[in-house]
Amino acid sequence: MNDELDRRVDAQTEALQEVLSELEERTQQQDRLLAEVIAQRDVIRNLSVPVLPVGTDLLAIPFVGTIDQEPLATIQQQALTAVEQRRARWLILDVTGIPFIDTGVAGGLIQLVQRVRLLGAGVVLVGVHPKVAQTMVSLGIELPVTHVYSDLAGAMEDLHHRTNHSRQNNRR
Repeated sequence: MNDELDRRVDAQTEALQEVLSELEERTQQQDRLLAEVIAQRDVIRNLSVPVLPVGTDLLAIPFVGTIDQEPLATIQQQALTAVEQRRARWLILDVTGIPFIDTGVAGGLIQLVQRVRLLGAGVVLVGVHPKVAQTMVSLGIELPVTHVYSDLAGAMEDLHHRTNHSRQNNRR
């Protein structure tokens, strides 16, 4: 009888060890999949708000969709790195694709503008929708940007003109 109990205990122990081994393997697989998802999310986030060179010393960031604190921190870092590396004189923040701006996003944009200006570049704002303008005014949000334009084409034309005019004056 003891031998039978020992065999049953051994069989149960072996079965439990197999189940435990399977669970550990699944956990490792889930950890790998989670790491992949996190890496893919980071790639998507970096692609979703690119810093685009649109001139020799002109960069643009086209914002699209809802922006919250986590992507905003990534955007800030990307923008500062791009301004420094390209020695940009201007950064265009194109908010045409943002349906609304709350105080948190506005605060992040204000920090971005201040940091970019400390690097010696001007910042312009493009594409503010009427609802966004109403919200910003009602919340008392004022972005310390150099200029505001209704569209990207107007901003680029004016900034290219300013840059070329500035270069001509510097040559004299």
